[in-house]
Amino acid sequence: MSFTVETKSSPAYFPRHVGSTVLADDRLTLVYHKYKTTEIIPKDAVKFNLIFAHGTGMNKSVWTFIIKNLYQLSQASTGKNKWYLDSCISFDNVSHGDSALANKGKLGWVYRWDEGGKDLLRLLNYENDTTDDFKNNLTSRNIAIGHSLGGHFVVLAGFYDPNILDSVVPIEAVLYSDENSTKRFRKLFAKIASLLIDTFDSKEDIVEYFTKFSFYKKMHPEALKDFMEDEIITVIEDGEIKYKTKASKEAQMSSYICSALSVPQQMKLLPLMRLPVCHVIGSNGNWNPPQSIPFVREAIPKRYLSATYDIPKGEHLVHAEQPEDTIKILQEFILKRQADFENEKPDEYAEFKYGKDRNKILGIEYGHMLAGELSEVTGFKGSFDTKL
Repeated sequence: MSFTVETKSSPAYFPRHVGSTVLADDRLTLVYHKYKTTEIIPKDAVKFNLIFAHGTGMNKSVWTFIIKNLYQLSQASTGKNKWYLDSCISFDNVSHGDSALANKGKLGWVYRWDEGGKDLLRLLNYENDTTDDFKNNLTSRNIAIGHSLGGHFVVLAGFYDPNILDSVVPIEAVLYSDENSTKRFRKLFAKIASLLIDTFDSKEDIVEYFTKFSFYKKMHPEALKDFMEDEIITVIEDGEIKYKTKASKEAQMSSYICSALSVPQQMKLLPLMRLPVCHVIGSNGNWNPPQSIPFVREAIPKRYLSATYDIPKGEHLVHAEQPEDTIKILQEFILKRQADFENEKPDEYAEFKYGKDRNKILGIEYGHMLAGELSEVTGFKGSFDTKL
């Protein structure tokens, strides 16, 4: 595998919901890893860019193992299954990881999940403003992948701006709630609050916590190692050395509890999705209620429910506990999107049908529109199939 990686920062979405920052004018920062291939990609080939969003309590490096392996698979691919992975981003939510350190003193007590989707889009626009590496056009496609809370982010980002994303892959995403699940989560959150620890007296204690007692103890060893190395910091408190997690207990609990603000609204948006969705769950997952799976898959229009996967034996942290299965699914979906996009180009891009002759494009498209032939107008995406 051949790629570069650098740690960068971007402005977060602004303005934010009341309570999301201590002061209304506080500006937040997003810290992220950016990966870039060193492989030479043919000019006319379709290349893929991937954006990864983590779940509550985790950080950008939980995706490192998956990203490395995807680069390896891409660069080893050949023939009809050849695909190109160009750029990747994995970012820390504003209250987690290095973003939390950058935003210290500014983070409020409210964590709006919908703002995470807007943060993802702000990050992509920042990258395009500064590097042009995340265009979504005839030769460059952006796929957003998220787990749990991050899965919620990518679905909302796809709703807010389906033009900058090719498709989204929510993995064990929290996309559903009802009265019974809300009651269950309230009890569960109280238990979680009693179990969460963010400060330790020794390095041995914090390592033991992560590897033997935390939610993360069943992670793939390499994924857990990457996550821990990016999460544990050493600080001096009252003259003593302490070991802490970058995401504070308060920030994690705020993320959990504030799902009640965003999930019910997001449920109403699923029928309005207008880009391909690949819905992935762990078959043994019990964080989301069982009824959430049919709800999500029936709410998304059939035209846009591009693929569904139930990972055998997978639980809620399936992306990190069974990363090999997750990698296989992601490569399979990328190849599907590569094939599907070839068929979609004529409907999505007039310049593909008619070349880059601006006058010809405008003449033909306006002609169809003024004649009421809306099913022929590029951009209507099959919304109309008869004349007015």
